Amino acid sequence: MNGPVLLVEDEIIIGYSLVYELQNRGYEVIYPATCEKQVMEALDNHNIQIIIMDVHLSNGENGVEIAEKIMQKKPLPIIFATGMSDQETLVRAEKLSPLAYLSKPVNFTELLKVLNK
Repeated sequence: MNGPVLLVEDEIIIGYSLVYELQNRGYEVIYPATCEKQVMEALDNHNIQIIIMDVHLSNGENGVEIAEKIMQKKPLPIIFATGMSDQETLVRAEKLSPLAYLSKPVNFTELLKVLNK
């Protein structure tokens, strides 16, 4: 995969751990965005090619809702990552045809397999 990866993650340790691992494998990672505003700014300022999206952000925002807005603006491949996997969220996320829906803690090997498809 070529081009920047946008990471949307509000848990700082998880976010920077993923940034570190991805960068060490040659991926260009745009900072961990923690809210919709940062996501939209990143989309405006970078040629994002894929998004790794946390579903439940600590400020109350919902990653699936943000992903729906992204798809209206610029359809992009999305990988959802979450510790929450209630049925309603899964159904709503599936409507966006994500590349994957990964449970937290994210298995990095599994994430790499999805990114390298």
